[in-house]
Amino acid sequence: MNSLDSIVDNLLKSGKYNALIAGVTTAQSTRYKSVKGVISVDDNEPVCDDSLFCLYSCTKSITAMAILILIEQGKLELKGLAKKYLPVLEDFYVVGEDDIDDDTGEVKGSHPKPKTDVTIEHLLLHTAGFAYLFTDTTYFKIMTKKRVFAGNPMETLFVPSSMPLVHEPGTKWTYGFSTDWLGLIVEAVSNQKLSVFIQENIFDKCGMTKSTFFVEDPLEVIKVHVETDEGILRPEKRPSVPYKPRIDMGGQGCFTTIDDFLKFLRVWLNYGLSPDTGTRLLKQSTVENAIKNHLSEGLELNLALGLKAELDDARSDGFSYAGCAINAKNLLTGRPSGSLYWGGIANSFFWMDLKNQCAGYFSCQKLPFMNEECTEAYGVFEKEVYRTLILNRANL
Repeated sequence: MNSLDSIVDNLLKSGKYNALIAGVTTAQSTRYKSVKGVISVDDNEPVCDDSLFCLYSCTKSITAMAILILIEQGKLELKGLAKKYLPVLEDFYVVGEDDIDDDTGEVKGSHPKPKTDVTIEHLLLHTAGFAYLFTDTTYFKIMTKKRVFAGNPMETLFVPSSMPLVHEPGTKWTYGFSTDWLGLIVEAVSNQKLSVFIQENIFDKCGMTKSTFFVEDPLEVIKVHVETDEGILRPEKRPSVPYKPRIDMGGQGCFTTIDDFLKFLRVWLNYGLSPDTGTRLLKQSTVENAIKNHLSEGLELNLALGLKAELDDARSDGFSYAGCAINAKNLLTGRPSGSLYWGGIANSFFWMDLKNQCAGYFSCQKLPFMNEECTEAYGVFEKEVYRTLILNRANL
């Protein structure tokens, strides 16, 4: 795939990135992969195919698969109340921005519990009412004033005063900590750490030998870099996702390699079967249902994550049980409607096109999130994938 290599090489030559990670797979095998650049601009150690990188919110699809596995095992109910598995959720209430003290970030007064209890389905679809500090002003006020952040997850994060509901469950789509709650539910139901359950039920079964929630050697991890106002790249002072966390975060905590993540995407393309090991992780019928849009009529996404708005208006997109959104329209890159997609805060993006049986991943490992240069680069890469792999079927 010389044209894809040229895109990656030219981007690196621009000096805007310390590293770029890209990969494309069909349902059966990897057709392109590229891991180029350096671990950090501070030491210029070159990256390699086995270099680890953080998936950030691309982790969500892995945790969603874990939930679907437990549902198939009869240990969870899709419409079941989340408080059945985590009783602390009984104590949560609904607040607005005006209910938060401007100086301390504490919730003022008492507040009503939701009229509708949070369900597993609400958490899968991000309609439960949990937010992030960058998706809701109430959370921004709480977390910046109280200095409670997901980058150093503690038990004090998962309490009503730090993470209240910002709307009634089921009434709105809000991107937030819902998948991290699902991770805690996996632990409560399985009596295992989330990382152990995922290792045994997903990583081992599809041959993901390098993936982990616990990094032993930080030197193996490609560092996320921040671009200064002067256009200079600097590595994060400390990792935004901890290498040795106290809590396994189902919404952001996985580190992987490009080979491993493409193996995971192939499981979805094969409706629950790993072509790499021949092992079935989910029933075909489970996946066929999971990849549909399950948002109620009238609900819309309020976050554009991925390609620029002129290619697709994210508000009209749906959301699946697979931890991904579903683009409602055909994209100019060639990606058809009905494809699944999501990404992570380090300008990392993936898509899964089951119509054409292909999937891809592209990451700049760079902040700030949704940097225009990064999204444009991703769009160029995806468009070239469809030109070379889909329009020219001889390459498949």
